[in-house]
Amino acid sequence: MFYSKENKHSTKTSLPGKENKKIIQIFKQIFHTATLISSFDLKLSFFSNQVKGAASNLNTISCQSASAANEITSSVTEVVAANESLSHSLQQITQDAKALNKNTLASNELLENVSLENQGLIAFSKEMQNSMVQLAGVVSKVNQVIAGINQISSQTKLLSLNASIEAARAGEAGKGFSVVAGEIKLLSESTGELTANIDSLLEEMQEMVNKNQSDVDQAIQSISNAGKHVDSVVTMMQTNVQYVEHIANSISGAAASSEQVNTALQQSSASLETVNFDLQSIASSAAELDIISHSINDISLSVKTIEDEITGLAAESGKLVTNGHYPLSNEDFIHTIKAAIQAHIQWVETVSKMTSAMKVSPIQTDEHKCGFGHFYFAVRPSTPRLSGLWDSIDAYHHDLHQLGEKIIHQIDENNQPDAIQSTQKAQKLSEQIIDLFDKIILEVQDMSRNNQQVF
Repeated sequence: MFYSKENKHSTKTSLPGKENKKIIQIFKQIFHTATLISSFDLKLSFFSNQVKGAASNLNTISCQSASAANEITSSVTEVVAANESLSHSLQQITQDAKALNKNTLASNELLENVSLENQGLIAFSKEMQNSMVQLAGVVSKVNQVIAGINQISSQTKLLSLNASIEAARAGEAGKGFSVVAGEIKLLSESTGELTANIDSLLEEMQEMVNKNQSDVDQAIQSISNAGKHVDSVVTMMQTNVQYVEHIANSISGAAASSEQVNTALQQSSASLETVNFDLQSIASSAAELDIISHSINDISLSVKTIEDEITGLAAESGKLVTNGHYPLSNEDFIHTIKAAIQAHIQWVETVSKMTSAMKVSPIQTDEHKCGFGHFYFAVRPSTPRLSGLWDSIDAYHHDLHQLGEKIIHQIDENNQPDAIQSTQKAQKLSEQIIDLFDKIILEVQDMSRNNQQVF
């Protein structure tokens, strides 16, 4: 951190030059060690809090996950039970569907038989219709015959009348012929009466034939319509058979799927039990991690005590340097300022990355404990040329580290716009501090050219 140079003009130390260099080297190591311990304490404290927060979150998540796993296990158990009931119901429905399909097939067979019987009945009715037509033809022919008989009877009656007239003219000689003519007349009249009765019967028969013909036609039409309906029902029953078979197959597939789901659910339940056991192990590990984080925090407190002691030693060393008993060379001083410039540049870069990612990293927010702070608050250049510049750094340096604390808070609140604004302010402050550092370096270089020492 420092490069020592023996102050040839110093008369405040009585130690030989070699021993003086060793003491100055010890001072440098003290300052360096103080910086390292502060950095170590900062990171240890930061990551201790990170571990503690992670352990707390892990414990919370594991507890919530365990509770959720228990609820899921309970739900899966209920679903398994419900699915088993559903599977049983589906099996019962499958059996009923098969029975329905069997009955439907039987009904379809009966309907097909009815359709065949109906077709036979239609054929028989048509034969009856033909018979009725033939009977009507016979009746018509009989009517024609009766008409012929009636005509013959009329001619016979007329002939008997003519015979009676001729017998009357013949007198006694035609008396016997007159008796025959009278008998013929009686026969003709009897024949006329009989044919009249036959005509009446034939008319009634014709009416019955016509009526039966109409009834047969209507019966044929009704049977034909019934046959069409039966055919439609047969078609529908055949379609229903296909639907029932499809439903039965679908239900069988659903039952098989339900059994697969039930098996998968049982496997999931077993997996959930394993997950629950693992979550309990995680919760136990989280508790152990929390204990470890507290132990790390205790170590951090111990390191802080060491840091305070080293800081005290650095302050005492700084007094010896400031008083000129063991002065640092101008080169050491310039080297320290340049290291401070690099440290502040890195600090601002870290803050910028934090703001960009909105994720906190370990940064020093105590201006007394940063690499430059240990040196700044331990020593003070005695030359008036530097004291004004040196003292003006304090306010800027303080505000810079306070902005670091503010930026951390803004990131924790996920307030990126304000965090970016604060980062920009930090960059400006850092530029002002670096400008003061550059001025100090120029002054020290000028003092070196004039053989003047800072301490």
